[in-house]
Amino acid sequence: MLSNIFGNILDKSLGWIVRIFPFPPNIYTFLGLTCALISTVFIIDGSKMAVFFIALSGLFDILDGVSARINNKSTDFGAFLDSVIDRFSDSLFFIGLSTFFFLKEDGEGFLITITTMAFSVIISYIRARAEGIGRNCKVGIIERPERIILICLGILSGMIKESMMLLGLLSFITIFQRIFYVYSQKNK
Repeated sequence: MLSNIFGNILDKSLGWIVRIFPFPPNIYTFLGLTCALISTVFIIDGSKMAVFFIALSGLFDILDGVSARINNKSTDFGAFLDSVIDRFSDSLFFIGLSTFFFLKEDGEGFLITITTMAFSVIISYIRARAEGIGRNCKVGIIERPERIILICLGILSGMIKESMMLLGLLSFITIFQRIFYVYSQKNK
């Protein structure tokens, strides 16, 4: 949803960063993954510092695309790699959250988190599969930016379980929005 609203608007406002740090796009991609990995340690520890590294991971994820577009280095493999690393980063956040609940012996929080993780994976799979059959499927109430925002808000507020419940519900709705969207496109 936010991706559709802001699209490539960030190129102009963040282009100066990639001009100062002219790394290839894939370097930004791996910097984002590194920050996601670091955030996982803080998530497991229950530290609000996790939000800083999640946000930094998100910034690097944006910068890889900005770098590719501004420097004319967009490639199919780069887009593929970015997508794969995004799924890996998201999984790290959920692994951290589920481990946090596991260590607190909060079975309900653990179950809610792994269910929400599964829904998030399904959302991404639906889009990929739809694109595989020639359908564009960027619809739904929850995509990666909203998912990251809800995770960060949960950590900052100390309402992690509640944010996972909300994210799980919105993800479940998004799954059906995407399924119905692809179904409605079947004859086009």
